[in-house]
Amino acid sequence: MRINTILALVAATATLQVFAISPGEAADAILSRNGDFIAAFTSLNAANLDAKTMANIPDPEIEGGYKFAPAGEDNRWDIGISYSMEWPGVYGARRNMAKAMENGNNTELNALAAALRLEILERIEEYLLADRKMSLMSSMASATDSLRLVTEKAVRGGQMSRIDLAKISLEQGRLKTLLASAQNDLDRAEGELQALNGGYDCKAILETIDRKDNRQALLPEKHYLEGVENNPEFLKSMAEFMSAQRSENVVKAEALPSLKVGYSHDFEDGMHFNGASLGVSVPIFSNRGKAKAAKAAVAAAEQKMVLVTDRTEAQVKSLYRQLGELDESLKTPDEIFSTTDYPTLLLKALKGGEISLTEYLQERNWFFESHLDYLELQTRRAIAMHSLQSLTSPRP
Repeated sequence: MRINTILALVAATATLQVFAISPGEAADAILSRNGDFIAAFTSLNAANLDAKTMANIPDPEIEGGYKFAPAGEDNRWDIGISYSMEWPGVYGARRNMAKAMENGNNTELNALAAALRLEILERIEEYLLADRKMSLMSSMASATDSLRLVTEKAVRGGQMSRIDLAKISLEQGRLKTLLASAQNDLDRAEGELQALNGGYDCKAILETIDRKDNRQALLPEKHYLEGVENNPEFLKSMAEFMSAQRSENVVKAEALPSLKVGYSHDFEDGMHFNGASLGVSVPIFSNRGKAKAAKAAVAAAEQKMVLVTDRTEAQVKSLYRQLGELDESLKTPDEIFSTTDYPTLLLKALKGGEISLTEYLQERNWFFESHLDYLELQTRRAIAMHSLQSLTSPRP
C-alpha cells in the first residue's frame, strides 16, 4: 500500500460520521492505524533503501609510504592509487537483484496488509452480529415490558392470573441476562477492534458502518479461480522466486574474474619513477558451492510457488462450496424475515384470545431463536465472502 493511500484513509476517518460506510471501508480506516502494519511499512522503507546499496561500485584505494634514509642520503617516498573492479556483469546482476528484493519487500507488506485486513473484517462482522443481537433483544425486551403493563391491568381486572404475571417476570429476567451477554460480546468485539486500530478509540468508525445486509452475489467459481494469480501470498511467493533467480545470476557473475588496476609514483635515489599495475583475481575457492546453493534456492522457491497456488485454489473451492451452502440455507429465512412480522401477528393472536400467554411466549421465543440463527448465518456468510475475496484479490 502506498503512503499517500494510507494518509488518505487516515484523513477520511475525520469525516466518517457524515456518511454510512461499508465494512471494507471501515477495515481500511482501521488498518491505516494498525501498529503492526505501520511498523512493517516503516521497516519496508529501510529494507528497500538498503537493497539499493547492493549495486554500489567499490571505492578507489590510495596509499603512500615514506622511508627515512641515513644521514647524507635522500629519503624515499611513494604514493599510489588503485581500483578493484569485479566483472562488469556483476553490477548489473546486483541491480536486478536489488529491484527483485524491493519488489519482494512490497509484496510481503501487501500480504501482511491482506491478512490484517481480513482479521479486522472478521472482528467487524462479529461486532455487527453482537450489535444486531442487541437490537433484536432490546426490541423483545421492550415488547415484553409493554406486555407486562397489559398483563398487570388484566390481572387487576380478573382476566389473567398472577401465574401469567410471573411468566412475564421470568421472561423479563431471561431477556435481561441475554442482553447483558450480548453487551459483553459487543464490548469484547469493540475492544479487539480498538487494539487493531493502534489502541485508538474506533467507535466513530463502527457507528457509521451500514447495518443493512448488503450481501454480495456469488459469482461463478471460474471467476475466483482466475483471481488466484492476484492472491497476496502467491504474489509474495512469485517475488521470492524472482529474487532467487536474480541471486543465482549474481552468483554466476561473481564466478568470473575480477580486475585490479593501479598507478604508482616512487621517489628513490633522487629519481622519480612512474608505474602501473594490473591484477586478476580468479575465484577458484571463494565461490565453491555457491552456484549449487543458488540453484537449489531457485528450485525451492519455485516449488513453494506451486504449493501456494495449489493450496489457494483448494481454499477457494472450499469457500465457494461453503458460500453456496450458506446461500441455500439463507433462502427460506430471507423470505420469512423480510416479509413476515411474526411477533406482531402473535401479539394479535394473544389479544384476540386465539392463543394463551404460554403459547405466545413459546412461539415468540422460537421465532426469537430462529432470528438469532438467521443473524449467525448472515455473519458466517459475510466472513466467508471476505475470506474468498482476500484469496483472489491483491487488495480486496
